[in-house]
Amino acid sequence: MRCLSARFMEPSEAEMEGRKGLPMRYNFSPSAAVVGDQLVIASGLDILKELIDGREGATKAPAGTNAGLWLDPSELRALLAANREALIAQSMLKNADTRVEAEHKIDLALDLGRLLRSVSLLSRERAGTLGLELEAVLGPAEK
Repeated sequence: MRCLSARFMEPSEAEMEGRKGLPMRYNFSPSAAVVGDQLVIASGLDILKELIDGREGATKAPAGTNAGLWLDPSELRALLAANREALIAQSMLKNADTRVEAEHKIDLALDLGRLLRSVSLLSRERAGTLGLELEAVLGPAEK
């Protein structure tokens, strides 16, 4: 089996002008591998290897699933928290929000994210039809 992974090229000087850090895409290294008859895609090489190692475990895709996306909310929350300042700046630029308004929006998303326990999106075939199933499991906020 061969795993393929990519890195983004260094940003141009123009892109970095006025920024405090690298653009958000540098948190990712798109990766993919073909394992048997499955294409496994992940946002990073380490995650790809974990998915491949765990694909025979409890997270095996249900019968009839031809594509699936499973998110670990704790990783998503950590990613959002690590990029809070960049998200605030993006909201201010794109939506003409004040800093207070942008902080409120981003902090609200982070607060709501604490209620999320798991998320999955499946593409499944049934009786000649193709459908999408979204499942989000909510629970009490983490302390």
